[in-house]
Amino acid sequence: MSPVDIAAAPPTDAAPETAMLSFGFIIRLKCPFFAMTEIAHTTNVLHNIYVPAALQAPMATALNSTLTMLMVEYAGRSNLSGILKVELYELANLPIPNPYAVPPAPPSALSSPDHALIVRDRRSPTGYRPSLSDARRAIDARAFAALGLTAVERQAVYGAAYRAILTRQRAEAAVSGAR
Repeated sequence: MSPVDIAAAPPTDAAPETAMLSFGFIIRLKCPFFAMTEIAHTTNVLHNIYVPAALQAPMATALNSTLTMLMVEYAGRSNLSGILKVELYELANLPIPNPYAVPPAPPSALSSPDHALIVRDRRSPTGYRPSLSDARRAIDARAFAALGLTAVERQAVYGAAYRAILTRQRAEAAVSGAR
């Protein structure tokens, strides 16, 4: 894995072969990257990534993978409120699965709102439990296969991502409880 060249601004000619992905830089339990059908202007809370149109779905698959979520957990900044913040310049330096090697996930998986790896569960001793939806599995199967990860390595990625998110959420609970 290596950083992928991500354009922070649209090409000046706004050629139709350019596609856009958007993501909110404030992350709580999931980090969704949305494939946009039209070039749009957004606020400072939603960042745009411009890629060749043919790369939009593979890039969305790579960026929505659990491995990328884990890298975002490590690279993002948290103010102990349970919210993680990642800016476009930080994302540009993030190692992600190579989108040229990742087959695109089905559109239904990429547009699913059910990407969270961890969900709230009051019955759990931690207050959270892991969540592996069909959409999450479809996205990760492609990213993990592109990297040649074994079943054991895939489980290690899920475990590390779950622990990273849980640690951030516990910090939020500790700070919230101290207020």
